[in-house]
Amino acid sequence: MLYQYLAVLKIRGDVRQFRTIDHFSFLSRAAEPVKILKPLKDLTVKEGETAVFVCELSKPDYKTTWLHTDITIPLDDDHYKQEVDGTTHRLVIPSATYDMNADFTIVAGDNKSSAKLTVIGESFGFIFSKFSDAF
Repeated sequence: MLYQYLAVLKIRGDVRQFRTIDHFSFLSRAAEPVKILKPLKDLTVKEGETAVFVCELSKPDYKTTWLHTDITIPLDDDHYKQEVDGTTHRLVIPSATYDMNADFTIVAGDNKSSAKLTVIGESFGFIFSKFSDAF
């Protein structure tokens, strides 16, 4: 993380004494906080298709956390792939399943962005077409 440092002067009585920088005390002030520039968007995919959530942050390579229904997605999860390319963060779901219908969230610092994944099952499309043919 980037920090800006402010030197603190050592004061004795009315006389301010400056020492070399090695002897100054430092206070750190965190740089500008991260912001979400492009939030997540809702996705609709067919069962078995790939779903990709994309979010752009104001800082490159910033550490984020992805959530599925408010549960943290581990980095080594077999069903999800987390990618970072500079300021762009992606959550790739290579083969979406019907039970993944839910909200997905990215957390970056104090900021969050959420979007809904809707997975349409093949059986639903078949039932719907048969039902509409009956009328």
